[in-house]
Amino acid sequence: MKAKLTEKGSLYWFCVVRNMLVWWKGSGAGNFYTSEHELIIFCTEDARFARKGARNVIQCAGFAQGAKKEDGEKVHPTQKPARLIRRLICDATSEGDNVLDPFMGSGTTGVSSVQTARNFYGIELQHKYYEIAEGRIKDAEAREKEKLFLETYNPRRAHGVECT
Repeated sequence: MKAKLTEKGSLYWFCVVRNMLVWWKGSGAGNFYTSEHELIIFCTEDARFARKGARNVIQCAGFAQGAKKEDGEKVHPTQKPARLIRRLICDATSEGDNVLDPFMGSGTTGVSSVQTARNFYGIELQHKYYEIAEGRIKDAEAREKEKLFLETYNPRRAHGVECT
């Protein structure tokens, strides 16, 4: 027997999940309860993450609130801001580590991996998005090479992305 919510039904679900993060986007679509956040489940057994004081709400503007300034136009329906993905990558990995995105979409995780000196592996079934991701990642690699050149010959002009 399947449970079905009626057309005018509502559902609230309360649960306790360890390592659940909340990405607060600032605003979202909707008329009654707006979609201002998304949940992120983070799983690890790494002892580095067993510390007190870490916050589980991450404030980072979504595309409706200004992510376009850094990321350009949104090219995938579920695209996340690079700033958010860089934060998650930096929290969970070190330079030179591998990052896997099995649902690569437009390649934001790949771009963020390049920007933070990680090795990226991505999987995407839709050829259209694979090509978009490939182009975005290649552009990010070219920009990082240019930054290395600027840092070598004029350190005052360099402005790379660092994990802090």
